[in-house]
Amino acid sequence: NNKFYRLNVLETQPQNTVSLISEPYLDIKIEFAPALVKMDPKKQDVTQTAIVEKQELNTRESSDNTDSSLDSIVCSNCKRPVPKSSVSMHEATCQRFNAVCPKCNQVVRKTELKSHLEELHFEEICECGATIERMYMQTHKERDCVLRVAKCIYCDYTCQFLYLQEHTNRCGSRTEACPDCNSYIKLRDLPSHAQNCQYKSNDGQLYCCPFCQMHGVNDLQSISFEEETLIQHIKYQHAEETSPIICPICILKKEQVGPSLHSNHLRAHLALHEYQIEKKNQWKISRK
Repeated sequence: NNKFYRLNVLETQPQNTVSLISEPYLDIKIEFAPALVKMDPKKQDVTQTAIVEKQELNTRESSDNTDSSLDSIVCSNCKRPVPKSSVSMHEATCQRFNAVCPKCNQVVRKTELKSHLEELHFEEICECGATIERMYMQTHKERDCVLRVAKCIYCDYTCQFLYLQEHTNRCGSRTEACPDCNSYIKLRDLPSHAQNCQYKSNDGQLYCCPFCQMHGVNDLQSISFEEETLIQHIKYQHAEETSPIICPICILKKEQVGPSLHSNHLRAHLALHEYQIEKKNQWKISRK
């Protein structure tokens, strides 16, 4: 059409080369920088920022409509997926206006990189002497600082974490009576003792009457009792039984079980369980 156009090249990246592709092979969308006119530096920066934001918006919209695994390429600068059709223009614009933070690899504006480093990555010295980046200082003071306030796991005493271990060692050596066996156990050993105490409370544990089972009663709900109730049941409902039997309480408590006991011996054996229950109840009353 006999028209001539004059192009003013402002900048080329990453190399000092300009390549023009003529139609019909033109396959990229070209956006032009602002015209070469004198402009206030602040207004010029705003204009450039608007161009970059528009470019990124177009890139995101294009990415949503294409298969990222087939039709996109990761930008070498911001590491975001970009449609193949606009990757050249995107990378040129991205490298011009964006920078990757060397500390956290976050993509920020080049004009904001200095403030980003000062606000988030400036290294400060904690009261404990540790050098921590500003963005992690609050987390350090709450979780890792040896001068943070911590609470003893055995009492309500609080002190600096630096001195907590010394207090915990002393505090854990104190003894307290086990609520089940009345033995005095070190506080640090109470959790393991509670699992293995032979007088451990079995509130809610049900035991099947061995005599009822022997007589063919299959309704487990009707022959299942708590420990104290089972003892009374055997004592009064099976007083005339003579068959040898094994103590069901000892079996479920995983205590050492000897030979089968004659029913008379079993009733005498159950009297020991009854005594332990009475002793435990008296201990609980005295602790209130």
